[in-house]
Amino acid sequence: MVGALLVAVAAVVVFASYLDAVGSPTDRYLVTATAITAGTAIADEATARELFTAAALDLADPVSQRAVREQDLPALVGRTVVVPLASGELVQRSALADGAAGGTDHVLSFALPSSSAVGGNLAAGQTIDVVATSGRGGTARTGYVVRAVSLIAVESVGGGSSVLLTVALSSVEEVQILGHAVNTAEVFVVRAPTDGDRSIPDPVVDGDPQGAGEVEDG
Repeated sequence: MVGALLVAVAAVVVFASYLDAVGSPTDRYLVTATAITAGTAIADEATARELFTAAALDLADPVSQRAVREQDLPALVGRTVVVPLASGELVQRSALADGAAGGTDHVLSFALPSSSAVGGNLAAGQTIDVVATSGRGGTARTGYVVRAVSLIAVESVGGGSSVLLTVALSSVEEVQILGHAVNTAEVFVVRAPTDGDRSIPDPVVDGDPQGAGEVEDG
């Protein structure tokens, strides 16, 4: 009886030691120290330390690959939070963009079917071009609306059938042009290269480039 009891105690001690060994995560990831609104800029490391804290977590792939580790906190300086974050929420890389929503930018959101937005395969921090088609048949006109604009937030809506895109525009003229196209034409977006080319090529009318200018009403 005593021997059996000693064996049981020894088993409990061994199991407790095992839990201590495998049950304490060593990887540390950033979580929010407070609720953070979309558009919050991380101006310096002091601000980053006010917004975020670290927690030891045992995360499996692919979550661990998307999460921001504690040692990466200094690299967040100059970035912008592009989605609302609740207090205590794990910080993922998709929640941050490279300063896209700075104070000199105009921020605009618009929704598109996923089929018109690279199948919904877009992420904050990427650069996009916006193209629009107006008119029908032989009078249809397709042209670039704005180019090389920063995508600062992407939200899936309608069960994934649509996406809500938030972009940073550099001027009120771009706001007017994009707002007009979204409300009067069929708009689609293209994931753009990072060469920063913002030139607007001639639009296409009935299959042939004809004249420069903005996309007009049909």
